[in-house]
Amino acid sequence: MEPATHDLSVALYRYMCQNIVGTEEQVRTLRMMNTVRDNLQSNEGWTMITSGSLGEGLQIRGSDLDIMMVFTFVEVCENPNIHFYPCTTYFTMEQEDTSPGFTKLRLVYKSATHDTSVDLYRFMCQHIVGTEEQVKTVRMMNSVRDNLRSNNDWTVITSGSFGDGLQMRGSDLDIMMAIKCIEVCEDTNIPFNPDAIYLAIETEDTQPESAKQNPSMVMYDYLCQNIVGTEVHVKTIRMTNAVRDNLQSDNITTVINSGSFGDGLEMQGSDVDPWRCQFIFDS
Repeated sequence: MEPATHDLSVALYRYMCQNIVGTEEQVRTLRMMNTVRDNLQSNEGWTMITSGSLGEGLQIRGSDLDIMMVFTFVEVCENPNIHFYPCTTYFTMEQEDTSPGFTKLRLVYKSATHDTSVDLYRFMCQHIVGTEEQVKTVRMMNSVRDNLRSNNDWTVITSGSFGDGLQMRGSDLDIMMAIKCIEVCEDTNIPFNPDAIYLAIETEDTQPESAKQNPSMVMYDYLCQNIVGTEVHVKTIRMTNAVRDNLQSDNITTVINSGSFGDGLEMQGSDVDPWRCQFIFDS
């Protein structure tokens, strides 16, 4: 290996250990913690396996949490001509008309002592979705928050999985804003309100102009107040990011905070893009 290439590899390794991946000791510790947690969450009915980057001990920003649940009483086999156990549910693999890396499962035998649907429902209530009482509580909290954010100009609606009360890791936060001064109608032969804006579903150009409301300004005001922030707030975050990047950079690496956070937009549900490093070697 050439000296320049060797120095580049060493510098990249040190940067990743210090700022992104972590040292070997930290990676080993995370792997051990994942193994212990998986063992505590496993029982006679299923085995928990934390996979992906977190399962490998790499806590990289923007990575999601991948968890596999392996039922101990379910067996998938290629050859159906095997000895059956009455307490085990069997599936066979069918690879015809499937995409590469995928397979279809056909139920061959269902155990009378285990109900896979009930076990899956209990697991999701305990570890992923939450109980019915928790889901109802989250839905009520979303409704209260939406009512507090709504006013005479718009109605805020929390939709998606969070709106349904399911606070699952990796889910996005979906928010709809229904502007009250805008009405969408199929039939254009209706009495018009001079203070409202009408949009026709058909392609005909029948959209009366409004003298009192501007949808663009209403949307802009809502974004500044509830999601993006004012222009001064965005400029402050950009300046903070630039100062932090300069402090973390040196003669070898240049740190750049990119993505929405780099542009000064601290929006809910946005991830942090990994910092890019640039290596410069003088000849």
